[in-house]
Amino acid sequence: MANGLKARPSRRRGKIGLIAAAVAVAYIFLAQQPLSPARTLSFIEAIPRPATETQGGETTKGVWEARGRYFIARGDLQGVSEVDRSGKQLWVAEFPSPVTVVDITEKLSAWGLLDGSIHLVDSDGTMNSAVKPASKGVSSRFACAYGLALSPDGSRLAVLFGLEPQHFAVFERRGKDYRLSYDMKLVRPLRGGQPFAFSADGRSIEGLTGDGLVFYDVAKGRAAILQDSSLRGDFEMIIAPAGDDSFAFLAANGNERYAGLLRQGRVEAIFPVGTDSTGILVEGPNVIIQGRDMLYRYKVEGR
Repeated sequence: MANGLKARPSRRRGKIGLIAAAVAVAYIFLAQQPLSPARTLSFIEAIPRPATETQGGETTKGVWEARGRYFIARGDLQGVSEVDRSGKQLWVAEFPSPVTVVDITEKLSAWGLLDGSIHLVDSDGTMNSAVKPASKGVSSRFACAYGLALSPDGSRLAVLFGLEPQHFAVFERRGKDYRLSYDMKLVRPLRGGQPFAFSADGRSIEGLTGDGLVFYDVAKGRAAILQDSSLRGDFEMIIAPAGDDSFAFLAANGNERYAGLLRQGRVEAIFPVGTDSTGILVEGPNVIIQGRDMLYRYKVEGR
């Protein structure tokens, strides 16, 4: 699940640019890309951010909201409960190790733990299954789940696993178990929760690794690291599925913030946004960039 970007103090005055200028930069960039078909983000409006509006994903430590579902972790992160909108507890689940990463669908929730295992829980709180990458041939000196994505139908899950070495691994459901279907050893490890997401159709995965953005094609059964000059160096990122085969993203590199679209392992749109941008939401064909006081709405369009 994508984590929120941490606000960082700016060493220079002003913002990266006005929205109009940002959109112009986006169109210049897009015009240079030999991609067909391609998609763009067209600016629609900027509206004040409601005082009660909260960012999707993890809002505070140990609290998660996604797909209209709400979860609260116990203080030691080894227990979690789902609650309804009124705060009524629906169920409680216990884990053998603290939770490090989470992904949530309408029918399942996936919990990656400090011991490297992934536990899947049904919507009624029943334990569905558990996956231990180390027992599936994914070997690391230190076991921990650093990134996690569950496909919309629950048939596949992807994990950023372990240290020395760190792996990007994909598992596919077979009956009540999951088998390893892909494993990539990474050169540069990352620590801390990293964003991973399946596309809405479940046919592709995007995620952030120390080697760069990884793209996995389910049908082809192989992955590639995205090489793009605009997304190099150390940066934080939020990734969200936008349509069947695309992903919207918000990236932070130092004091700079960028938003855009990824498709088939390529950058289709990228443009600077305000330094106060901290979140991204996808609502149907619209992508919303969340600023401190404003919401900036864009429409995903074909070109």
